[in-house]
This record gives sequence, structure tokens and C-alpha cells, in this order.
Amino acid sequence: MTDLALKELLIRIMQTQARKYFETNFLKDKSVNRFAAIVDYIRNNLREKISMEGLAKQAYMSKSNFFRAFKQEFGISPNNFILQERIGQAKSLLRHQLPVTEAAYQTGFSDANYFIKAFKDVEGVTPKHYQRELLLKKN
Repeated sequence: MTDLALKELLIRIMQTQARKYFETNFLKDKSVNRFAAIVDYIRNNLREKISMEGLAKQAYMSKSNFFRAFKQEFGISPNNFILQERIGQAKSLLRHQLPVTEAAYQTGFSDANYFIKAFKDVEGVTPKHYQRELLLKKN
């Protein structure tokens, strides 16, 4: 059991490293990899509703193949990738003292309560608490 857990941990670490390598090297040249254009599209359209069908169509894949290939490439599902990107952008907006509800809507969340829950799940603290911690660090 320990052997399997160690193997899974190593695979996760390698996937994370592969994602970082991909982001720094392949996203510069969108013609090299079909996922570069997908990641670019996601990052440029975080405010909009992003459909998995649309992303799969852009990658010229079926929805199930797209999910499988994306997860294999990045180590996380496309939905989790979008969520992480939205939370990252929201953190940037919160650093500039934007109200929590405004940060939620500007990053594509249609419900502020869902944003607060998702933010807490990803970051471990609520958006307001995150903002307060930033203010305390500045002072």
C-alpha cells in the first residue's frame, strides 16, 4: 500500500512539473501544441462561461477524449484548471482591494456565495480573510 501511495505521489509531482514546463515553453508558440491555444483561450475568457464542448471542439477532440488528454497533460481536469485560473485572477483583484462580490463577478462566478466557497476550498481561507491578511502584511 505504501509503495502505491509513493508511486502516486511521484506521478503527481511529475505532472505538476510537466504542467509548469508546458506553461513556460509551449504556451509561447501556440502552433506547437493544441492545448496552448486552449489554455490561452481559458485565460483570456475567464469572465465568460466556458463550455467544455467548446473547448473540446477547439482542440478537435470529442469531449471525453479532451477531458482524458487534458488531465493527462496537466494532471488536473479542465474544470479544476479553470477554477484555479479564476481563483488566481481573483487573488490579484483582491490584492487591489476590490470588493469580494466584484472580484467574483469579474472572474466569471455568477454567484458570490459559490465564489467564497470555491475560494476557501482552494486557498483555505475566505476571500475577505485573504484581503485582511494582505492589509496586515502591508502595515
